[in-house]
Amino acid sequence: MASAILALYMIVRAWAVSPPSIWEGSPVESVGWLPTGAALVSGSDDLTVRTWNASTGQSLQILAGHTDTVWSVAPSPDGNRIVSCSADLTVRIWDVATGTCLHTLTGHTAQVRSVAYSPDAKTVASGGWDHTVKIWDTSTGNCLWTLKGHKNDVWSVAYSPDSKYLASGSADRSIKIWDIATGRCLQTLRGHKDYLRSVVYSPDGAHVLSGSDDLTVKVWDAENGTCLLTLTGHTYYVWSVAYSPDGRHIASASWDQTIKIWDAFSGKCLRTLAGHKDVVDSVSFSPDGSRVASGSDDGSIRFWDPSQPGNGSIESEPKASFDRQGWGVHPTRSKTTGKAVEVLV
Repeated sequence: MASAILALYMIVRAWAVSPPSIWEGSPVESVGWLPTGAALVSGSDDLTVRTWNASTGQSLQILAGHTDTVWSVAPSPDGNRIVSCSADLTVRIWDVATGTCLHTLTGHTAQVRSVAYSPDAKTVASGGWDHTVKIWDTSTGNCLWTLKGHKNDVWSVAYSPDSKYLASGSADRSIKIWDIATGRCLQTLRGHKDYLRSVVYSPDGAHVLSGSDDLTVKVWDAENGTCLLTLTGHTYYVWSVAYSPDGRHIASASWDQTIKIWDAFSGKCLRTLAGHKDVVDSVSFSPDGSRVASGSDDGSIRFWDPSQPGNGSIESEPKASFDRQGWGVHPTRSKTTGKAVEVLV
């Protein structure tokens, strides 16, 4: 009978984490894929960093040590390390194999909102509500640079693919491009009309992508700072943006509880993914581009198939829902394409 149900509804699984009382109701602030695509890392309001088996939904590790909300997580290029930052003013570097904290990096004087691992694995960057960006040596934990210039909280940092440059997005409504070798600000990109919440480089390094409280996503020329595209359609703050590995698609996550998939060249909205019951804080493409992971204030991590045909008006429901009383799976028919394929709660 179970097989018949699976065939009829194409049901996927929902899992409860252990212990459920910790995970239930804890907003998921950040998600990121390990390089093989076999596992996912998340940071949460429950003060932990967690890793998950992306195929089974099994909780692999709980990395405890932060004493306040974990705002951002990022894996190293080889997947052996994870960097995290927290409202506790610290940045931590973790060993994935053992789950131990290798370095606790201190120096920020306010909440640390974003972290990134350099593609060459030599440094990590952090952006904080003290208006600064810090560059850290991953082997020693020493602070190499404190980059000053933003006039308000720094909400997001991202490395260029060649590790030479860093983009930072701030509540001062600007993006700054920094030279990692010298610590010098090369240019300041302006055009957003409200706080910058998320920045990321395109896979080829030619573009910078940004999301803002002005409800828009912008694509910038990384070399000359020109705004090439402005993507509109979200009805509330855009808090996270991501490029697909091939650079052809963009994903954006919003306080309007949706994720949108865009054509990176035309700016057309290809589909809207709906199913979260609260603010969507983070979005990330899998290394092969076949799935999108999202983390939300509703306490769940969802996996989506971004390749289904559709247009910008199409919305969907996840094909499995979580029963907080019975910790079970309830099949639901997907209304249309762009559906969630797995749910972790």
